[in-house]
Parts: sequence; structure tokens; C-alpha cells
Amino acid sequence: MLKNKNGITLIALVVTIVVLLILAGVSISMLTGENGIIKRAQEAKEKSEIAEEKELVELSAAGAKGRNENAWGEITYDNLDEELAMNLGDREYTLDGTGPFTVTYTDSERSYIVETNGEVTEAGKDETGIAIKLTLTYDNKTLNVDDLPNVKEVTSENVPIPEGFYYVGGTKDEGVVISDTPNDDLDNSEHGNQFVWVPVNQNQKLMLEVESKEDITEIVVTQPDGAKTTISASGKTYNNEITMKKNGVYEVEVKTATTTKTASRRVSSLYAQDVKAFTTTMTATFEVFANEKYNTVSELLEAKGVDSIETLLSTGGYPSIEIYMMSEMVYVEELKEEFEELMKSMMVEYEDHNQNLESVNKYGGYYIGRYEAGDGTTTSKRTSSTSDTNTLVSKKGAYVYNWISNDSAKSLSGGMYSGNIAVTSQLITGAGWDRALNWIIETREKTEEEVLIDSRSWGNYSNSTGNAATNAGSENMNYTTGRSEYWKSNNIYDLAGNTWEWTQETYQSTDSVLRGGDCDNGGDLSPAGGRHSNSPDYQYYDFSFRTQLYINV
Repeated sequence: MLKNKNGITLIALVVTIVVLLILAGVSISMLTGENGIIKRAQEAKEKSEIAEEKELVELSAAGAKGRNENAWGEITYDNLDEELAMNLGDREYTLDGTGPFTVTYTDSERSYIVETNGEVTEAGKDETGIAIKLTLTYDNKTLNVDDLPNVKEVTSENVPIPEGFYYVGGTKDEGVVISDTPNDDLDNSEHGNQFVWVPVNQNQKLMLEVESKEDITEIVVTQPDGAKTTISASGKTYNNEITMKKNGVYEVEVKTATTTKTASRRVSSLYAQDVKAFTTTMTATFEVFANEKYNTVSELLEAKGVDSIETLLSTGGYPSIEIYMMSEMVYVEELKEEFEELMKSMMVEYEDHNQNLESVNKYGGYYIGRYEAGDGTTTSKRTSSTSDTNTLVSKKGAYVYNWISNDSAKSLSGGMYSGNIAVTSQLITGAGWDRALNWIIETREKTEEEVLIDSRSWGNYSNSTGNAATNAGSENMNYTTGRSEYWKSNNIYDLAGNTWEWTQETYQSTDSVLRGGDCDNGGDLSPAGGRHSNSPDYQYYDFSFRTQLYINV
């Protein structure tokens, strides 16, 4: 008889091994599978990193909005960049775009989209299922002097020097200066008439690309001046060009049966009037006047002792609460948007003339007088009785050609180079003025706030600040042109302050428009982008002008 022995059978061993393998597989799956512990831990880590990154970008966006409060809190590149540098510390990043902006972390390679209104989304993440891409494109052609009969040379930076003129100095970003006199220099020692090249990208287009998970039912495009265009669309994609006529914010609203998404793009590079320059300077004036500030309409009504806006308006006799607020120096936070809409509606009353777009597009820019118009005949400051047929110059050290009407400014500017077949001279257009300002902002020579909101730091005003305050104010206005290096930007003198300068813009088709502010007003009330209208035959001591040159096509 055999005795029983303790042990494991072959079958039991196999079963045990199988069970262990199953358990091991389950464990490995729990660790590394699609929903495994490691995967979940990695996802949690990534979500935490994304939340942290996005929070830092949101914090920076909020700070950038606060820096530009006078312009309705719209975010600018410089303000956002400064806030990112401060909040991200040692973390490296890149910032791209002109609005909306793209912030990309160098280490994680993750990107976040920052809208100009401060909204932040992770790139590629959108609950609406609609993707809108607005791209500003251009086609800058290399200029060949052999193909351009009115050009004597082209600089290494593709700036054309017209026949009869000479390169003086400067770069494309800091301002290429030309003179009609040989051997002239940046100090204008040879006393030639000098002009500065303002670059404009050629053949610019705003491209709209839309992709949607659902069929698109409608697309609404809002131009900077508030004009709307409705596009009937179908299918899940749409691609087309938006015709741009003014600089400013272009807004696109895409609708499907169940959802809507809006995107915007700020355009500042056109040779065209700038709605933002208008609305921002008017807003800045409004803010300065607003020394009675109320957070709500209710607070305003209570303070004024009336029951309704209608009663308030009927008492004051004003057509709108915004105008009432400006007249009475009252500011109401809730009415900012209404005020901006009012500014846009007023903008349509301003019309520009004679823009010479063909020349600007062919050569990629135009020339602007380096100095305010100067009187090349008089040997003393001009008075109300001084002739308006004296020689016009754009030279340093000439007496400012003031006491001049818009009609005379047009005549003098048009006749400055009437015998030169290479160029056409004329009174500067509103588009020419706005493009010069936007170029100054783009090259970061001055900030958007310094150009459009408060120009006291670089112009001759009654309240100039810093170095610009030396010899500033109305008692010094009638001195000679190009007096202060602190009143210069991108090699152009006195775009901010000193005198109001006539342009070819008109207001309500009858009044002519002056730009840039003057020495009698504050630089926070009449910044470089400021506008003022008056009868075209009106003359005054702080009314002058500036000449513009186009290369003939």
C-alpha cells in the first residue's frame, strides 16, 4: 500500500501559474493600461501643469488689460509681454501675433490663445466646435531699380530713393531720411528739405478660414467703424478674404444651428484711417474729463436727483447720455460700450481724400515731412498778417509755417515739387498720419498709450513731462522747427504737440481736420492721434501743416 505524500500536482501547478499570470496582467494593466494608474497620474500631472500655465497667462492678460484701462482695457503686445515676463519668472516663452496673441511655453511646447479682450483658451481646445483663423497676409516685392524709372537707388532694406533726392541716414525701423540736397546729414547741416520713409506692407489681405463640426448657417463680419456684413454660408468650412478699408478691430461671428463663436483681429498696418486712433483719443479725453465717477447708472441718477436717464437727458437737453457725461464731466462704468459705439458712429462722418494707394502699394510706402512746414522766406516768427505765399520748406531751424488755412496748406504742399517728375507732393492725408503713428507703435519707439492716449512725454504741450517739458508750452510754439530731440520719434519731429496740423481729412464733408494736438492743450487731452475740425479757411497761430511725398508710378 502506497502512502499519501504532500505535494502539488502538475495540473495544480499549471493552474497556479495561469492565475499568477492573470493577476500580473491585471496589475500591469492597472498600472500602464489606457485607464491605468500611471496613465491617470500622467494625465493628472498634465492637467495640473496646464492649469498652472493657463492661470499664469490669465494673470498676465488681466494685468495687461489693467495697464491699458483708458482704451477700454484692450490688450496690447507690449503690455502682455511685460506682464508675462514678470509673472512667468525664469520660464521661457514666445509671444506672437498682433491680437489675438499666442503664448507658447518653451519647455512644455503648449500654447495658449489670448484675445484682445483678455479671454484665454488652450490652443486647439474649443467647446463650440468652431475654429476661426484670421490671418493678415502681404506680398512685399523686392524693388529693382532698373524697373523703376523714378527711383535712383534702392537701399539694402528695400527702401526706394526717388530721383532728385539723396539718402541721408537711418534704417527702415528707425526712419530712413532723404534730402533734396547732396551731402546733407541727420543734423540737416546742408539745409536740404528732408523727408522720412514710412513703410507699408504691399498687397495686404485679411484671410478668413473657418472649420466647424456642424454646418455653418451664417457669418457676420463687423468692420472697425461698426458696419456689418452678413455672409450666407453652408457646409463645415469657409475660406475667403475680408476687404479692409480702415485700420482697427475686425470681428467675425460664426453661427451654427446650436452654437456661436466670435473672433477678432486688430489691423494697424494699412495705409488707411485708423478707427482705433479716433475712438481711443476720444475715450482718453472722456476719461480725463471724468472727474465725477460712478460705477453704475443708478449711482449717477441718485447723485443727480432724478429717476431715469430720460429725465436726466431732458433736463440737460442732450441727445445722448455719453455727450451729457462729457459735458458734465461725469463717467459711468456701465456705459463704456455705448460710448465706444457712439465714437464709431461719429467716425463715419470723417472722410479721407487723395490717398495715392497705387503708389503706396507699388513702392511699399511713402515719405512724410521730417519737420512741420517751415517758412523759408521770413526771418522772424509768423504773425496773422504774414503772407501765405512764402516759400515752403521742410528744414530744421525754419520758423513754423503757422497762421495758415487748409486751402493754403494744400496749395503750398502741392506746389513744393511741381517741377519734379519723380515725385508728387501734397498735404498729408489722414491715412498718412495714422499709418505713421501705427508704424511708430509697431517699431516700439513709442507705446500705444504714448501715441494714442497720452503724448506728454514726447511732445510740446502745456503739460509736457520729463525731458519733453524743457522749453515746452505755448510761449515757445513760434520758435523754429526741429528744436527738441525729445519731440522726435522715428526721425520725425513734432507729430505730437507744438501745432495742430492740417490734413486732407474732412468732417461732415465741410470742415477740414487737424491732427496731433498743440502747445496750448494737454498731451493727455490732445495726443499725437488726436483730431480737431475747423473751417478750411480758418487761420490761427497754432495751425500749421506737413507735406507728404509719393513716388510717381
